[in-house]
Amino acid sequence: MATLPILDLSLFLSNSDDDKAAFVRNLQDAVLKYGFFYLNNAPSLSPELQDKALKQAKAFFALPLEEKLKIEMINSPHFRGYQRLGAETTNFKQDNREQIDYGMEVPAENMTDQTPAYLGLKGPNQWPDVPGFKDTIKEYMDACCEIAKTLMTAVAISLDLDENHFANFEREPHVRMKVVRYPPMGHATDKPHEHGLGVGPHKYLASHYQDYGCLTILLQDDVGGLQVQGMDGVWIDAKPLPGCLVINIGEMFERMTQKTYVATVHRVLNNTSGKDRLSLPVFFNPNVATQVPVLEVPEYLLANRPKDVQSDVKEEQLLQYPVYGESAFRGLSRSHPMVAGKWYSYQGDVWRRKTQATQ
Repeated sequence: MATLPILDLSLFLSNSDDDKAAFVRNLQDAVLKYGFFYLNNAPSLSPELQDKALKQAKAFFALPLEEKLKIEMINSPHFRGYQRLGAETTNFKQDNREQIDYGMEVPAENMTDQTPAYLGLKGPNQWPDVPGFKDTIKEYMDACCEIAKTLMTAVAISLDLDENHFANFEREPHVRMKVVRYPPMGHATDKPHEHGLGVGPHKYLASHYQDYGCLTILLQDDVGGLQVQGMDGVWIDAKPLPGCLVINIGEMFERMTQKTYVATVHRVLNNTSGKDRLSLPVFFNPNVATQVPVLEVPEYLLANRPKDVQSDVKEEQLLQYPVYGESAFRGLSRSHPMVAGKWYSYQGDVWRRKTQATQ
């Protein structure tokens, strides 16, 4: 049975050119074959911070529903906040999970009815009244951003580009994250739907828009349930490994590399262990106004592009617009129509912010 490769980030961070080159070769091979890999020895995200972040997630989900609903996403034109079990849909099925969406804390744009809707994704977060939660989640997100920036450099080298080729993506990046709980099948109160999918097959996470950016960095607890669809259509268990994060590339790289680096379909199954599964994915993306380039990919890489990829996600479901923010917003409006309908209007194939929110 296939397993995802494990990459050691300390090789790339070493002073040895041979070690750096070995990491880049391993990265290139992992992305060409799987689009996913495990990553260990990431210094910015210590085991202590990982443990602290998971404990804060557990503390939030232990709150009564009425407390969690105080920061419900419907309150936010920036699509930040809490979503109860079954609030999101993937591949035409309701997700068996509850979650909070966060992003970088930045001032909201001054929106008019002529402003591109994707600029409305910028803005503040909603925070629960849980001691230490805000500081821990912000620290965790910052640590994951440092990992993402290092990986972006390695990806550039793997494509025979200058190591600083993606440096402009790091200027005001659109970084998002989720704090997610998947209840087990048979839970006494939070009963998952019988299809057993915490989140169904997708390239972009949960019909959400983050995975059609650049990179996703995932911390998961020890319960398991994440599966990656191999190029042959067979599902591979991405089991939790001590000290390892899970990394995957997003649809933006698929577009940029002429489908050389393919964004891999993945899903989460609700487990039968009787335990909740917690996960904290962080999504590193460029500024929402970024024009997505098509890169000149070396011929030897083009020759190794995945062929005859078997996928549970249809081509027409993908979102790969020339401007990153357009893909981001359209995916979000598809996932959360009630939030989009409250704050935005759809006018002749264009989304615009309403001058007054729908009550």
